[in-house]
Amino acid sequence: MKRILYSIVAVSMIFFSCSKHNNPTPPPTGKKYTVKFNVGFSQSIGPITNSITKTSGIKTDAIDTATDTLKNYTGILYYVVFDSNQHIVRNISQKAADADYGTITDQLLPGTYTVLFAAGEAHLKADVYGSAGQLTNAFYYEGFTSPYVNPNDNFFPPFFANTFYKKMSITVGNSNANYSVNLDRMVAQLEVVVQDAIPAGAKDLTIYVPGDASALAMLDLTVANTGNYFYPFTGLTAGVTNTIEFVTVANTSTPLNIELKCTDGASTVFADKTITGVTFKTGSTTVLTGNLFSAGTTGQGFNVTYDPTWNVGTPTTIHF
Repeated sequence: MKRILYSIVAVSMIFFSCSKHNNPTPPPTGKKYTVKFNVGFSQSIGPITNSITKTSGIKTDAIDTATDTLKNYTGILYYVVFDSNQHIVRNISQKAADADYGTITDQLLPGTYTVLFAAGEAHLKADVYGSAGQLTNAFYYEGFTSPYVNPNDNFFPPFFANTFYKKMSITVGNSNANYSVNLDRMVAQLEVVVQDAIPAGAKDLTIYVPGDASALAMLDLTVANTGNYFYPFTGLTAGVTNTIEFVTVANTSTPLNIELKCTDGASTVFADKTITGVTFKTGSTTVLTGNLFSAGTTGQGFNVTYDPTWNVGTPTTIHF
């Protein structure tokens, strides 16, 4: 009889012990304080002179922080808050049609937080849970067909030029607080200048950007996923020199190999050159300039420079 009673007591202890262990950790309690964020642009965001993205609705004029608002250049805004243990405690999105777009009011317990803001075209995603098998804690675009992706490739579309970001650390004390948040571009720009004349019969001049970022990690904008993209020059004209094209690049973490290929639209290849180890800086333009169809007078390859003036300044040029 004692043995039976001991067995019942032991089983009960195990049961209650397991039940207590499986209970979720209760959320922290205490008084919360209001934090308010007014989101806009950093000074001198700079002109967007990207003929490729004109057809995608990207503005081509400079952003004037005195008169332009977030709503003029973006369609969605994300606000993500991590606590000191890197757990997400808040994830809010706003659409440009919302009356309070660009103003976020939240309530947080006292403590230190990492706060992220991202804004971009309406198809920008901020996936914090890896829903539908997608990436966790990453920014990317989806939900539309991009002309710069091979239909047979399963890549996210490339980033748009008007994609902005800010990461900040805040400490919530025993009072309410207001913050002004100035966003910067989370992407870079590639400018290609073909100095020599376009040959007669050339129909297609394309910039290939393999290994560009198709998704960026939220906390540090490192590459979370990659894609291979291609961008045709627009308005190609035989005999014209200094032909220019612009492309948005999201991979600012690792060097890329940029391929330039010119054909007659069929089997004839006029030129096919790859510039290796090209690096990019967030908010700046990398400029590739040189002769594609001839050696030129200098006999050099493409020249590479950076132009911080996309956010307004002086380029980085790479000679090819």
